[in-house]
Amino acid sequence: MSVLELSLSIARDALEHDDAARAVEFIARAEQASRQCRQLFAVKPALGDGHCTPA
Repeated sequence: MSVLELSLSIARDALEHDDAARAVEFIARAEQASRQCRQLFAVKPALGDGHCTPA
């Protein structure tokens, strides 16, 4: 399970238990993981052989 999936799962569980503060924290972590992933995919073709593959 990736950081993104785990963070979203924990956020969903927190919402189900009416823990909005914890949900917000893990949604923010998921957003950060998503940004990092997009950055990796955007940079990789410039560094490699032109194919967009995970780093």
